[in-house]
Amino acid sequence: MHPWDHPLISALLHPAALLYGGVVRVRETLYERGVFQRKKLPCKVFSVGSITVGGSGKTPMVALLADTLRGRGHRVAILSRGYKGSCERTGALISDGERILLPPEASGDEPQMLARRLKGIPLAVGADRFRMGLELWERFKPELIILDDGFQHLRLLRDLDIVVLDADTDLSRARLLPAGPLREPLSSLRRADLVVITYWDSANSGLEETIHGINPEVPVFHAIAKYKGFIGLEDGELRPPAEFRGVKASVLCAVAKPQRFIQVLEEMGLDVVHKVIRPDHHLWTEEEFVRASVRAEVVIATEKDAVKLPSTPPIPCYVLRMDLQVVEEGFWRMIYKELPGGTG
Repeated sequence: MHPWDHPLISALLHPAALLYGGVVRVRETLYERGVFQRKKLPCKVFSVGSITVGGSGKTPMVALLADTLRGRGHRVAILSRGYKGSCERTGALISDGERILLPPEASGDEPQMLARRLKGIPLAVGADRFRMGLELWERFKPELIILDDGFQHLRLLRDLDIVVLDADTDLSRARLLPAGPLREPLSSLRRADLVVITYWDSANSGLEETIHGINPEVPVFHAIAKYKGFIGLEDGELRPPAEFRGVKASVLCAVAKPQRFIQVLEEMGLDVVHKVIRPDHHLWTEEEFVRASVRAEVVIATEKDAVKLPSTPPIPCYVLRMDLQVVEEGFWRMIYKELPGGTG
């Protein structure tokens, strides 16, 4: 639960949200008028971001883009802030594409997850995206750098701004932080080059209408979650969901929207006997891991949580593998058109 889930608390936080919104608007105006200088890297830059906090699918979208484009022969690198990692302020190379160079405590959980999943793709973190982007360029000469959670990072110019929004988001009622989940006013959607509605189903048409009410020309695409199965934490093997029907499972979950994760497991037929839910980006301890193993046959974790788990689980531990899949081919035509030599 967030503070803004309670109407009274949200109302009490409204003055703070007005102040926050004023600061955000002034900052954006200063960049628009050139008072704050924007910087350009010597390669293409795509940003994947959102106007809401947590759980919109930014990192899975980065993984989809990077993996697909590398598979088509493009040289890709990823640049993240490294939120809550010890290298967030100083900056660091987390992966050279072949080796993981720093642990999750240094990188932050989401960059670590991307680095482990995406072989052959260098990844760096740092609050100064321009400096770290230059380091990636000088060392690896990528054609494209993908900014993970980069929509608010106005200092760095980009060639494509991709905004992802969870299909369950009700923008018509959303308020700015801290009274609501909005990082920016809804008007910031006018900066978006394309929008992807994630975790979509055909009943979510209202969100698209709201988006086009703000930015009538922006292309809107839709992405669905594809659950591939469970990866063993010790052996790395992928097992089909059918093997886990009726299995007593303890769930470890420290993500923005834990109920979605638990619901997916229950729909797959797992018998969820214990839930350990912590705030997003929580660093798991050995004690929590052992406690979660009581009464269960297996422990199930998200891919983001798995990078922070103790190395020796007391019972078998599995990670649910989830990928995004964009429904419309037009999305990829837009992406390819923006790449060097692209024709759409």
